[in-house]
Amino acid sequence: MKIAHLIFLLSISLAFGSFSCELMEDTDADLSNLLNQQTETLAEDPTAIHTCIDKQLEEDQLRSAVIRTKLWSIGQVIRVKFMDSLSNPLRLRIEKAAREWELYANVRFQFVRRGKAEIRIGLDARDGSWSYMGRDALYLDSLSSTMNFGWFSDRTPDYEIRRTTLHEFGHALGLIHEHQHPLQNIQWDLEKVYTYYAQTQGWKKEDVDQNLFRKYSSVQTQFCQYDPLSIMHYPVSKQLTLDGSEVRWNIQLSAEDKNFIARMYPFRGPRVLNCQ
Repeated sequence: MKIAHLIFLLSISLAFGSFSCELMEDTDADLSNLLNQQTETLAEDPTAIHTCIDKQLEEDQLRSAVIRTKLWSIGQVIRVKFMDSLSNPLRLRIEKAAREWELYANVRFQFVRRGKAEIRIGLDARDGSWSYMGRDALYLDSLSSTMNFGWFSDRTPDYEIRRTTLHEFGHALGLIHEHQHPLQNIQWDLEKVYTYYAQTQGWKKEDVDQNLFRKYSSVQTQFCQYDPLSIMHYPVSKQLTLDGSEVRWNIQLSAEDKNFIARMYPFRGPRVLNCQ
């Protein structure tokens, strides 16, 4: 299990789904029912429940990386290459989803078949889905993947290709997980969360702490308002919160996602580093 990518100078809020503050009785039966549902889902399709994991540089690389911005240059052409073989239809679906960011961010993804590439995509089914943050990719050797799609195949539905690709390319542009936003105030039921992720993802307690509970500080990140609709947000089941609030699966860029990435990579003028 690999964990945690380096914090970056920015956070994003993302959109779809709904955010509910409905109160519900907090019982162990709720968690049991949720786990039973997930068990049934996994029995029908072992690849159905997917969670992006954090990715970070090794400690010796972090010493110099933490003082550098992870944002790419405005207008930069970022080369992207697949490190593993895949069908042309699957390749085109991933490319199409990734290019949606180009509508709102002044960067361009150039997909290449050979030669050098800043973003290098693996398709290792044993390694989950993840991406290094922004320019952290430049600190890896040229034979290492900087992004991985662990559950993609020709049978993967379009909505899952789009959701996961948008999420991982959001990381590649420098975006953190939205549920780790400095202003997020999710009322987690900690023990239930530990149990849930242990049973559905095989995570240890420290994995949950790293990927869910750790918040980025306001000093470390460039951020605006917290957005539960963000494509960068994990889903949050109401069975795992003390107040019954939830965040559903977000499958598209939210309005705030689009606005925020446009401030970081503007088509005109300098970066806008405030939320006014």
